[in-house]
Amino acid sequence: MNGSNRLADPWTDEHSGTRSLDLALGILVGLRRCEPADAFAELVQVSTDRGLSPFALGRALVAAASRGHVVDSDAAAVVAVEWGDLLDAHKVSS
Repeated sequence: MNGSNRLADPWTDEHSGTRSLDLALGILVGLRRCEPADAFAELVQVSTDRGLSPFALGRALVAAASRGHVVDSDAAAVVAVEWGDLLDAHKVSS
């Protein structure tokens, strides 16, 4: 540790892309009640069709599901089109 009392931000380390992709797959598995391989295939297909990185799409899906901030507006727009209805159908009021 460098002497700082701050906790490391788990979203900014070198594994954050993989972590957000794993979370996005978990979201699709939970919402669609599908196998992880099917969720992965869907996410990769959508990212390929839309010309986006699966990692950017995964981050945007996680942000949309958690009502968080999305940095990539293109990915956020794709998430809204592809999975917006699915996310809305499973909203939990806060």
